[in-house]
Amino acid sequence: MNLWESLTALCRYKLPAPVFNSTYTTTVFALQDNEFHFQYQAYDKLEFRPDAADNQLTALIAYYAYLIIGMDADGMESKSRNGCV
Repeated sequence: MNLWESLTALCRYKLPAPVFNSTYTTTVFALQDNEFHFQYQAYDKLEFRPDAADNQLTALIAYYAYLIIGMDADGMESKSRNGCV
């Protein structure tokens, strides 16, 4: 009996940032992955290990989390986003 299911998901990622000296926000990064395929077993825990990517779902979440954290940190620096991304 195979308990693992092959699933397909739609994943959306968005990083809003405040506009300096205003009440507005702007989108720094936005991405939609229409067909992300991964395997998952019901009630299986999602465990992140920084030294290994042993699960497609946690690897995807970690990749975009690190990317968004880096872009957000870069946006807080003076003279940031000058052709770096």
